[in-house]
Amino acid sequence: MNSLKLFLDKVNQYKCIAITGMAKNTGKTSVLNCILSDDSNKIRGITSIGYDGESTDQVTGTEKPEIYVKKNTLVATADGLLNRCDFTKELLAYTGFNSPMGEVIIVKALSDGYAQIAGPSTRTQMEATVKQLKEFGAEQILIDGALSRKSTAAIAFSDACILATGAAFSHNIDKIVDETLLFAKLLALPKHNDFTKIKPIDTLDENEISDAFIALNKNKTIFLKGAITTPLIKRLINTNHNLNGLSIIGEDGTRFLIDPQLFADLIRRGIKLFVQNTINLIAVTINPKAPSGLILESKEICNALKKELNQIVLDIKIEG
Repeated sequence: MNSLKLFLDKVNQYKCIAITGMAKNTGKTSVLNCILSDDSNKIRGITSIGYDGESTDQVTGTEKPEIYVKKNTLVATADGLLNRCDFTKELLAYTGFNSPMGEVIIVKALSDGYAQIAGPSTRTQMEATVKQLKEFGAEQILIDGALSRKSTAAIAFSDACILATGAAFSHNIDKIVDETLLFAKLLALPKHNDFTKIKPIDTLDENEISDAFIALNKNKTIFLKGAITTPLIKRLINTNHNLNGLSIIGEDGTRFLIDPQLFADLIRRGIKLFVQNTINLIAVTINPKAPSGLILESKEICNALKKELNQIVLDIKIEG
């Protein structure tokens, strides 16, 4: 069985899938189109965090693949983009959620055609939109993460996540591999069994975080809300306290904004990372082409990631 068949079989096991990327132009739309073109009988719903589906990237000016939907697909998008969706539409609902492109509405495709999508930007709004898509009959919902890996609203509650990476993230293959491996490992961090017993600390008050850790946690467990950054972790490390055996809990793996060197240093020091909510990463996809025109060796990136990840890793364009 080839990698693409394995990938699509895996995808079809889940009801809500978030597609996110290490950066813009890492191939998220190509992944979305690949899934939508599958000969599945599922009624699919699609939406996006932000704006996606345009033929030309608004930042880089490079051409992008357009989103192609089949008849009966449910589309949650901004009403300001309806005139750019060339399929025949049936209006199903107004969500009441605003986007820069207008109110997010739900339509049903009565014919095949191209779509541009701009969905809600918060987790609460996205959950409500997904619920509505399901109520209108969507058996599987695909959420395009849009801007970057920092778009966590969909990842946190989806059944599964697909991570796209490639030359748009870096022109250096080693950096692509190292950073993608780290992010995949962070997404897969285990859930902490007793996080409900630990008083969470708001990481916005970073200047006092070390004192708060010492005062509130005598069992060497700290539960940090919000972003857990490299400067924040280094502030803990630079205290005079023995941190061997320390457990750091984040809300989910996307909250850990650290580099590979720091991650390795934490392991060396005996510091363990946990999460409140786990994320189910099911595949990593590779786009070896950068907006600049540079094309890296796709097979080299895939093979390097496969050695370290127990995941499906593939280049959609090559396998397709």
